[in-house]
Amino acid sequence: VQISPAQKSTRGNEWWTRYQPQDYTKIEGLGSIEDLRALCKDAADLGVMIIGDAVFNHMIVVASAHDWERAQRKPKDLERLKEKLTKAVAPTFTAEDFQWPWFKMEGAHWDNDNRYEGWGCGEWSELKHCKKVVDVHNQHLQELLDAGVRGIRFDAVKHMRPAHVDEYLRHLRQQPFPVYAYGEVLSVDEKMQKEYMDPLSMPTTDFALTVYLNDVVKRTASAQTVAMGAQAAAVKAAAAEGLGVKVGGAPAAATNGAELSAPAPPALSSCSVRFARNHDTVQNPGSFYGLSGGALGARVVWAWLLAAHDGTVLMYPEDFLDGSCGPLLTRALRFRSQTGARASSTEVCVRCAAAQAGGEPPAPL
Repeated sequence: VQISPAQKSTRGNEWWTRYQPQDYTKIEGLGSIEDLRALCKDAADLGVMIIGDAVFNHMIVVASAHDWERAQRKPKDLERLKEKLTKAVAPTFTAEDFQWPWFKMEGAHWDNDNRYEGWGCGEWSELKHCKKVVDVHNQHLQELLDAGVRGIRFDAVKHMRPAHVDEYLRHLRQQPFPVYAYGEVLSVDEKMQKEYMDPLSMPTTDFALTVYLNDVVKRTASAQTVAMGAQAAAVKAAAAEGLGVKVGGAPAAATNGAELSAPAPPALSSCSVRFARNHDTVQNPGSFYGLSGGALGARVVWAWLLAAHDGTVLMYPEDFLDGSCGPLLTRALRFRSQTGARASSTEVCVRCAAAQAGGEPPAPL
């Protein structure tokens, strides 16, 4: 079970407020440290792992992008904004612990080499990589582990340099017990994913597989895209958003398939983190790489993901509670639990019958 970020964050009831940390030394907002310990103990008694969410790339938003941009031309305004930032993150940090000069990360900068040090949307308070920051973060990780957390999701990993993420992974791997860890890399770019997967031996979020499966199930993929697999789907999705992603040596603008390499297994890796929907594709306005739709449209993708023997499937909890999707997910989970430990390879064939005109969809096979 993956929980939302546990540290003290900006106030509010919206989901994204948990992703604006204010104080890593305090467990506050969703419950106390005692509540977290009780949750972990109850989960362990049931054989369930609790996965914490670590938001280390940035902290609380204290001003709009417009305010920060204007302040770059007015030293006194900039000083006032820095004082406001210091007050918001005191006593642990000051404004000097953040990335300067300010740079607005938008457009192509979300995915090019400027993605590491830019301020997201011009508002995310981008932390500077230094010993002080790393020590505070590792102390937060240790508090989660001491409470019984046995897994960590690293948020916004593509905006952190791999060597910096490695400092946190080394801390986790020095524990006297195994700790599961994965990184959120919000991209269909295989090269970007492998910046973290390979040198860090850390699984990442398999957005390319999600795009491909949704493409196929919703019948929006061409026969050529289906035949070429996730590579072609990633190329098409990247091109639709104007990104210069290269997959299999082909530029994103190449959609004819002939320039792509031979079909590869659809998953990014055998241990990738997979999903039909997640909080980014559901909660954010618009869509990422064309990913949208509700639980009903996602249920066949969930079935495919759970039928495969490998990978880690990150289930979206609301889909369990949805009457059109929940019963199938329960059956698929039962199937995976019964076969996953014994399977060494999987070939999944999903059959889907069309609903009669004006009627209800048939029961899933």
